[in-house]
Amino acid sequence: ITAGKPDAKATILQILPATRVWKGRGFGALTDLAVGQSIVANLTYSTLKGPGRCTDIWLDAESRVLASTLQFEIHRQYLRERGFAGWIDAVDNQQSIVTASLVLCVTRNISFSLGSKAPNSVAVTMLC
Repeated sequence: ITAGKPDAKATILQILPATRVWKGRGFGALTDLAVGQSIVANLTYSTLKGPGRCTDIWLDAESRVLASTLQFEIHRQYLRERGFAGWIDAVDNQQSIVTASLVLCVTRNISFSLGSKAPNSVAVTMLC
């Protein structure tokens, strides 16, 4: 549904025995699907022949919020382990201070201490 209007062309999803159906805080069943129901589906790939295999279907708002919350926590853990993307703005060798701009546009509610030591990785400009 786009702008409150159903898609002009029907989309056929390839449902497999391994497709998970999420409802509320747990599993649902394909029998819980209803005509005209708004769903969110996760697809493995898309081609010119169709949208691909459907791995997950979220039937209601509660299941979608739960999935979003869990995925965000996975993202936060990834950032804790690997750090933020960013670039070096300035280096003060006398005071051992590196000033960096972090790319935080894809995150929310992530906090860290400014002025503290932090793990880092180095990117080579030839790879960009």
